[in-house]
Amino acid sequence: MDGALTITIKLDSGSEGGSEPVASPTGGAREQDPGEGSSGMTGVGSALKRLIAPAALVHYANKFAQNEISTVEMRTGAREYEQKLQFGMQAANAFVGLGMSAMTGAAVGGPVGAAVSAGLYAVVFAVNKTIDYTQSVRELNIKEKREDISTGLARLRAGAISPIANGGRE
Repeated sequence: MDGALTITIKLDSGSEGGSEPVASPTGGAREQDPGEGSSGMTGVGSALKRLIAPAALVHYANKFAQNEISTVEMRTGAREYEQKLQFGMQAANAFVGLGMSAMTGAAVGGPVGAAVSAGLYAVVFAVNKTIDYTQSVRELNIKEKREDISTGLARLRAGAISPIANGGRE
């Protein structure tokens, strides 16, 4: 590609000066986060907040990459190369989605949550791909039938076949 695009991401945990980015109300008491408490869900709120930034960054990085890939044919004339890049991007997106799903599951339910979330993602991904492939096959079959009809009509107009020879009008 023509130019190199570099994206640097720095996640700051906020460890300097305590874990609260805003000063506590007077008296030192603070309201309890709904994700905190005696239910054992102490870090869920902060873990989900940490996942939002990577998800947004993945989205924007994907948009930049898709833009670069979609202009390959216009810039170089290499249609097949662009198609290979599109296929690679789809595969990369599938793995990134699996990873993000596992991270979300881990943030909510630990290792078991990660496994369950990744498993569900894989099942949904497989179902979607099966539907996509089935619809593509159906579309190709319809196009093939339409082309066969068109070819037959063209042969009929050209006189290559006769309706009488095929058991038609007599």
